[in-house]
Amino acid sequence: MTRSFVLPATFSRHLILLFLTIAVFLTFTGESSALYAVMYDGTSVTLHWTAPGDDGDIGLASVYDLRCSIENCGLDSASWWNAAVSVPGLPSPSRAGSTESFTVNGLEDGMVYYFAIRAADEAGNWSAVSNIYSTAYYDCADANGDGDINLLDIVFILNYLYRGGPDPEFPENCDTNGDGVINVLDDVYLISYLYKNGPEPHCDK
Repeated sequence: MTRSFVLPATFSRHLILLFLTIAVFLTFTGESSALYAVMYDGTSVTLHWTAPGDDGDIGLASVYDLRCSIENCGLDSASWWNAAVSVPGLPSPSRAGSTESFTVNGLEDGMVYYFAIRAADEAGNWSAVSNIYSTAYYDCADANGDGDINLLDIVFILNYLYRGGPDPEFPENCDTNGDGVINVLDDVYLISYLYKNGPEPHCDK
């Protein structure tokens, strides 16, 4: 005779939530290096990112190169980077882990722009190209509406889905994978974007 035991649905749901939450906090304790916007009004966009070091996450990088294009990246980020326009006037890098900010002005209202950034150390060694940020998805993934996209948005979505947390002011910003449904897959997608250089959120708006 075979015995089986089926967990109650509520218990199973909370067990999954517990393991996912533990995984998030234990695995992704560092700062995100993702490029994202905290302000976009059609003609200007304020971009944020986390400063790298000159030796991984240690020290101070020497220079930034921010590039802009009206062409989507596709799969070939190297070709996209080479064809994109370098944005002048970036500040010198801050200490590793610092939040950096820069406003790009003179954008054409109604046009979709794509941005990416790299950093170099004093020896001229350049980092890989960051994620490609698009103004088409401004506010997407800012689940808690605080103007930043970070670990707190992951937690907010978890609480909203499984712990009776507050409703998001703009639910569409929680649909980070753009499939029209808000579920745990949106958190998985957001984790990948923030900490694994995954594709940018593209909310179903």
